[in-house]
Amino acid sequence: MVPSRQQDERLLEMVRLRSIGLTSKEVGARMGISRSVASGQTQKVLVADANHSNSDAERSDIQRAYWKH
Repeated sequence: MVPSRQQDERLLEMVRLRSIGLTSKEVGARMGISRSVASGQTQKVLVADANHSNSDAERSDIQRAYWKH
């Protein structure tokens, strides 16, 4: 099943909230989903981006950019 534009927008909002420092629990509360769903969905995005990187240092940079803490 192909994600809809609305699903993509929700996922991007979750990633944005994580990138500004909110925890998965806080993201879940704002989005009306559980902490584990917020964590799992945003982690999939991080892993996909990291898989496209060329080095371990680049992967570390990606992770730092995504999650402030």
